[in-house]
Amino acid sequence: MEQLQVPPASTRLPPPFRRPAAARPLPPARPVDRSPESGHSDASIIVQSILDCIQLGAMAVGAGLRVSFANRAALRECSRHALLRIEDTQVAVLALDAEADQARLAKAVDSAHGGHWSLVRLGAGSRALSVAVFPLLQHERDGRPLALLLFGLNQVKDPLAIQLYASACGLTPAETRVLLGLAEGLLPKQIASKHAVLLSTVRTQISSIRDKTGTRRLADLMQALVCLPPIMPRT
Repeated sequence: MEQLQVPPASTRLPPPFRRPAAARPLPPARPVDRSPESGHSDASIIVQSILDCIQLGAMAVGAGLRVSFANRAALRECSRHALLRIEDTQVAVLALDAEADQARLAKAVDSAHGGHWSLVRLGAGSRALSVAVFPLLQHERDGRPLALLLFGLNQVKDPLAIQLYASACGLTPAETRVLLGLAEGLLPKQIASKHAVLLSTVRTQISSIRDKTGTRRLADLMQALVCLPPIMPRT
């Protein structure tokens, strides 16, 4: 598939994202080493901690798709998705047309090293995965430039952000279950069947949810859920 490229962006990411020379091994994810001899600055530790709390996968890679940094969401994506893996600290594409996808991703990374932004679609059909590839700070590590791979949201059936939203709005456990069902795209009738309750009960709970969340219509409630921050689960 063709790559979508745009000219280099003038906006730079904040310097704290720079990865120190002593990168932690990948995978699996490990707690950040905060000891003085670890070589991590306070700023880089803060930024790494922030990146580990969001559900957007972020990965810094160099030439040959070698990984310099990956947050928890990126590691999780590579461990769960059928298309990507981290093997010997390198990104590997596992797909029906893996060789072509690998070459396309490597080309996008090389292009990012030259200052260009790209969007690469790996795989096909329902298993396809889109990866945005950006220049990273025009930064060089050991004389080699880095690029940022950014994955989309990892959709899960029990998102933490929705549970926190329900708690903040004072929803009951039953109303929270209904809200999660609505977020999954279930109709009220399907939610009632799933939880073995009357349809009228679910409709009453939806009305209560709208009152507590301050949303007038179901569409407004769905829009509120779309705008929730992408929080990464602890496990």
